[in-house]
Amino acid sequence: MGKSYIKEKINVMLSHTIMLGKVNVITKEEVSHIVGALQKILFEINRGTAGEDIDLSCELEKRLPKLYKKAYTATGESEIASTAKRLFFLRGLKKTADEVLAQIERLCSFSDVEETVFFEGQDYPANYVVSAFALGLIRDYVRLLGLYSRADCLSVCDKKGTAYPVDLNEECALLGFTRLPLNNLDCAEDDDYAAESVLVLESIALRLNKFAFLFNIGEDKTECSGDDGEKFEFLKELVLKKSEEFKQVKSLAVSDKKLSYDPKLFLFVLGAAGAKQSFDEIRQFIKKIKEKV
Repeated sequence: MGKSYIKEKINVMLSHTIMLGKVNVITKEEVSHIVGALQKILFEINRGTAGEDIDLSCELEKRLPKLYKKAYTATGESEIASTAKRLFFLRGLKKTADEVLAQIERLCSFSDVEETVFFEGQDYPANYVVSAFALGLIRDYVRLLGLYSRADCLSVCDKKGTAYPVDLNEECALLGFTRLPLNNLDCAEDDDYAAESVLVLESIALRLNKFAFLFNIGEDKTECSGDDGEKFEFLKELVLKKSEEFKQVKSLAVSDKKLSYDPKLFLFVLGAAGAKQSFDEIRQFIKKIKEKV
């Protein structure tokens, strides 16, 4: 995790120190000294003069030999590390979730593509196949939100039993968490959210890999250069050539008698009808998500 993780640890210690000052566990002068020392360390990390293997506790002890222990009042190294880990994880998870949602929105641009693709042994409307990938990404996105919700809490709770009059709700708010955990031991020792995220990310990677393989993305890397928008426009042109078969069946309804004699044609028309419904649901989902953000 390197410097990013150390920065999160500093962020946790800054918030904890400010909270201790607000409840008068340490004096304003002590808060000023500790915050100043932490900010100097952060500045050195950003400037590149501090290494990635910096020991924050030792570094703080060097700078504030008589005061550094007060920064750990009513907390410990393991709790600070656990909270910093959660912050590091949540920032990366949010970025990934935002990228997945953006990809789902991009896939919606395929809703009117009148082309076919050979998929699972049969021709299907390309937009129907793309909508299937988009719906799969929605399920992955919902799993990411579930992971985020579970990990979005401080690593200590009111039931810790400290004798100091700490305000952990204040610390929670300073760090941007939405809640305190129900059980301190469970939260401090629980890392299964990170392991579970690997499974979700693997699902997303496999889905996108299959999508890229199906539509031959990356076959011409010279033409596919540029930003994501340009790559996606290139993909739309690359999907497949216009299909006469699609034009012939476009006007047919799923209930048309002609389809009873041709199962493959029936599945094709069913796919064309299902694509519209799928993309309508996908757009509704995106709208609801954006209304909540």
